[in-house]
Formats: sequence, structure tokens, C-alpha cells
Amino acid sequence: MLGILLERIEGKSLQDVLAERVLGPLNMADTGFFVAPRNRSRTATMYELEDDDTLSHDAMGPPPISPPPFCMGGADLFSTADDYLTFVRMLLAGGEVDGIRVLSEESVRLMRSDRLTDEQKRHPFLGMPFWIGRGFGLNLSVVTNPARSRQLFGPGGVGTFSWPGAYGTWWHADPSENLILIYLLQNLPNFGVDAAAAVAGNTSLLKLQSTQPKFVRRTYQALDI
Repeated sequence: MLGILLERIEGKSLQDVLAERVLGPLNMADTGFFVAPRNRSRTATMYELEDDDTLSHDAMGPPPISPPPFCMGGADLFSTADDYLTFVRMLLAGGEVDGIRVLSEESVRLMRSDRLTDEQKRHPFLGMPFWIGRGFGLNLSVVTNPARSRQLFGPGGVGTFSWPGAYGTWWHADPSENLILIYLLQNLPNFGVDAAAAVAGNTSLLKLQSTQPKFVRRTYQALDI
């Protein structure tokens, strides 16, 4: 919906709006809704684990090599670790990075502030206990109770914010430690409620099977935080 509103207000495609307002100013040259033919060989493969435990390759097919007719406001951007780091550094610094401001401090504050009510947090997200010690700002997950959040997701001080990418493209910024973690995994998951609830019903199993919390814990341990 936000993507459509931006297109209507600006009279341009979402690709052009982002390029002019964010991607261009931050020199995020490898981020967009398509992959130029010259960069096709750099595109990561999307894997999917089948029911028989075999691994299928290229689960989502080849990326578009020209601007799509419709750009989704909540998905389908291609990027790199370097570009993603630049974007997260901008949010951690309050909307500015390397002397270039693309968002106001107030906008970033709203993004990084929990907006959910207690009643909303009681609603399961795909059957998962996602709201334990966490809330959500304007498009960012936010840690509200570090002691509870770390049980499932690993360390992170109050106000730590992140984006839980559906296909494993996850990042986390901890203002209390001035720390950014980026975790890029190309995996097409099962989004069904039953599949998620099977894991959510056993938090110990979730801890053991999920590599992302291990990555967070071991990084903090290695830095002696």
C-alpha cells in the first residue's frame, strides 16, 4: 500500500522514487527491483528444502533483468551486503550516513519506536512467538524487553531494531553497542501456520534449529559484550 501511495503522490514508479530519494544519494548502486544482465552471474541462488529433505536450487527462478511493471513496497528488492550495510548505518545514525541525509530524525525515531498495543502482540504471527520481548515500529522490529527477547532471538539491548527478512535476509542494529549484524541466507521457507506453530510450540527446538540466534549469540560472545 505504501508503495502505491508513493507512486501516486510522486507520479513515478516506486523504483524511480527510491532511486532518487534513497538509493542514489546513498550510492546503493546494486539495489533495485531488477538485476542488470551484466550482474546476473552475481545473483545468489534461492534454495528450498523439499519434504524428502532434498535441496532444490533456484526455487524462485531467474531475477528480472528489466524494471518490472509493478514494484512491491514490501518485497522483491535485490541488493548486496555492502548496500544493505549502508542502509542500516543510515538508520542507526538517525537518517544520515557519510554526511548524506535521506530521512529526518523524527521519521527514523518513529520507525524505531514500538507502535503495537498489548492486544496486538497477543496475536500470533504465523503461529510463531515473534512478539516475545519485541514490538514493531514503522516497518522495523524493535526490542522492548532484552531479557525476554534474547531467549529466542539472541542478545540485543533495548531499542535494538531489525528487519526479519522472510527468506533469511535479516539484519540487526543495536544502538547501545553501536553494532550492526547482517545475516544473509537464501532459503524459501514454509510460510504455513501449521509449520510455524510446530516450531513455536517448542522454544527449545527453535533455539537448537535456528542458526540466526546462534549467529547473534556467538557474535556478542566473540566481542565480549
